[in-house]
Amino acid sequence: MFVFLSCASHGLLDMLTTAGRSVEYFWPFSNHRYFFPVRVVETSTLSITRFLHETGGQVLRSELFWVWMPCLVAALVVRWGWGKRAQYSR
Repeated sequence: MFVFLSCASHGLLDMLTTAGRSVEYFWPFSNHRYFFPVRVVETSTLSITRFLHETGGQVLRSELFWVWMPCLVAALVVRWGWGKRAQYSR
């Protein structure tokens, strides 16, 4: 389930990045690129030197706020919901 959700959400998260070329969901049938109107996740550079010295902190803060924290909250909500369900099934 983790791998499925990771693969399914990857394209959606790419559609939220501030730079880049967005996502070709229907490739090879269409070359149209899709993105969300609101693009909030900072894009990481491919240069390790630039990442470590210039943009790394911004990228990590952006991903923590827009990706990891919502995932953590969703996981805790699901975990709490399953605990409640197990409690009522006794």
